Amino acid sequence: MLQKQAPAAFAAGVAAEGRIEGYGTVFDVPDLEGDIIAPGAFAASLERHRQAGSAPRLLWQHDPTQPIGRWVEVREDARGLRLTGQLALETQVGREAHALLKQGALDGLSLGFLIRRAESAGAGQRRILEAELLECSPVTFPCHPQARVLTVKTYPSYKEQNMTDLIEPALASLAADLATLKQRTDALDTAVRRAAVQPQGQFQGGDAPAHGIGRLLRALAGGRGDPARAAEFAAKTWNDGYTAKALAAGVGAAGGYLVPEIQAQEVIELLRKASAVRRLGPTLVPMPHGTLLMAKLTGGAQAEYLGENTAITPSVPSFGQVRLTARKLAALVPISNDLIRYSAPAADQVVRDDLVTALAEREDLAFLYGNPTGTGNDPKGIRHWVLPAQEIASSGATVAAMVADLANMVLALQEGKARMLRPAWIMAPRTLQALMAVRDGSGHFVFRPELQNGTLNGFPVATSLHIPTAPASEILLVDMADVLIGEATGLLIDASGEAAYPSGGSVIPAFGLDQTIIRCVTAHDLVLRHEAAVAVLTGVTWTP
Repeated sequence: MLQKQAPAAFAAGVAAEGRIEGYGTVFDVPDLEGDIIAPGAFAASLERHRQAGSAPRLLWQHDPTQPIGRWVEVREDARGLRLTGQLALETQVGREAHALLKQGALDGLSLGFLIRRAESAGAGQRRILEAELLECSPVTFPCHPQARVLTVKTYPSYKEQNMTDLIEPALASLAADLATLKQRTDALDTAVRRAAVQPQGQFQGGDAPAHGIGRLLRALAGGRGDPARAAEFAAKTWNDGYTAKALAAGVGAAGGYLVPEIQAQEVIELLRKASAVRRLGPTLVPMPHGTLLMAKLTGGAQAEYLGENTAITPSVPSFGQVRLTARKLAALVPISNDLIRYSAPAADQVVRDDLVTALAEREDLAFLYGNPTGTGNDPKGIRHWVLPAQEIASSGATVAAMVADLANMVLALQEGKARMLRPAWIMAPRTLQALMAVRDGSGHFVFRPELQNGTLNGFPVATSLHIPTAPASEILLVDMADVLIGEATGLLIDASGEAAYPSGGSVIPAFGLDQTIIRCVTAHDLVLRHEAAVAVLTGVTWTP
């Protein structure tokens, strides 16, 4: 399930009675991940909700355990997906959300949905043509630069005002917002034009747009890990006051510099796109103290038929716990000092992508095939949570065998009483290409039409090079709603121009190669809340 932060321009703000209104997304405007929502993408999903008498959930920060009210109206208009919701002010979390929205301390909206159909939009972009809308949440850090509440007002009850009283303030506020937006657009245009005529290394756009984790890493590398020197480096080299302020916002820690949350969040968002497990929408939970206990139901109450004058046998549900313990993930990322000195924004992206790739590769391997017992340094990988009854041997490479094997995996989850909230497939790229090439007796592709839309048997598909292919491969089917990833500390980074690092059996000195080594440390853990939420197909020999 994707969780998309999109422009959340609240048209009517937050009313005293707890009513909120805004746009969960706008059409034909790409977000930072390059995804574009097409008009009509949610039309079929909204119709299914209408027929079922249901609505997308109104959650707090995508947490399925914290609903904060309900969306009373969800519709598509010419601009985007417009939502009107009612906060549950009778609950503590509803009141807290209401207070934060009124203050402007939180001003973003984020959609949670499953992609049904999508197409390439070129230049690393994807156009989403159809999606199943599951929920929409107020969030702290939206992915889209415009995902902010433009106006927040506290109105008296709608019953106490006529429409003129509501419309006139909204129009006046909208005019002020448009004027502010024009000023910012003009400032951005000026900064871009200045950058185009300045020599490299001498960017003068003091009103340039805010830079993310890539620029911050380059500054820390230039300051050799010292935030004060890094802030001075950013200000002098790029005239970048935004990065200098971000460096001042972070705090020193033993062994490094703790990246401010808003910059660290950029890495998390990119990891979701790079990591197969994160991309499929596991449940993310904060773990600020390094450990977290989560309850799980291990046995249910029993009922029975009785004869006359027969006592009822008492039975109660039984509960267990799963423990998340912070596992430290560290990466060394060599950066060319030439990239540190250049002012081109493309250099920021190179540095940032190197960091994300280093973290995502190792993290995905651990999440899939980590320590079998969970007692080592790695998390216990999803593969090792599989119960014996849900480990299925492949019956062959014929069309009939493939269809039967996939159906048996779904059946294994269902018979294991998995909740089937967000099931998803994880397989090797070779296996996916084999399914794409399968034809029936008439020469028609069996799986390709659905796979081109990103699903198989109705469930999303992700590939990972960490799934083994020799001597045979495997396919995992996982209910991602029961995959919990606990996020502990933020991103801790340090820099050195004198350190060395191993590569291909040799030790490479950074100083001699004019490089700076960035050391990145983060911490997290993965557990399955219910072991029955995963099945595996073994002995897969399907090839294109």
